[in-house]
Amino acid sequence: MKKFYLIVFFVLIGCASSKSVVQPSNISFSSSFDIFKPYRVAVLPVSSDLQNMSDEIRNSLSEFVSFELSKINGFTLVEREKIDKVLSEQALGLTGAVDIETAAKVGKLLGADAVLLSQVVELKRDEFFEEDEAYDGKIFIRLVDTSTGEILFYSKGVGKSLEGKIPTLEQSIKNALEPLRRKREMK
Repeated sequence: MKKFYLIVFFVLIGCASSKSVVQPSNISFSSSFDIFKPYRVAVLPVSSDLQNMSDEIRNSLSEFVSFELSKINGFTLVEREKIDKVLSEQALGLTGAVDIETAAKVGKLLGADAVLLSQVVELKRDEFFEEDEAYDGKIFIRLVDTSTGEILFYSKGVGKSLEGKIPTLEQSIKNALEPLRRKREMK
């Protein structure tokens, strides 16, 4: 009888869901990425071609990406005002979309070792929850070396929330950055 309860216990533990699940197929680390080196990072504004992404949402998400990255050991961030100034001087601030080569150049101008690019590719209403603000979101995050233009870290984060667009995308960002945080903590 004890064996039966023990088996049931382990089955239940195995079925319990964790707060965040990261699927290894959704991440890529470059072999030349020195995971333990300190990096000065310029977090560029979040980009998206989606119609339902207002400037207000993009700005909020850009701040959230910076906040989440600042919580990971070994990353210091370039001030947002400096980034905005360089982007406007380079006439890049209006589009929100920056290619990797341009991002690396901007990062060099800012004295950054790397730039972080974030692109929201999906934000759709979950029609199953009609009365709630339920959304599904997906974001891609790339950490690009400013001296080589190489992508050091590439990740996809997905999120779901009953609380609206921003909480959905914030969860997507957390999920995308989680593998990077875990690797840095292995120090």
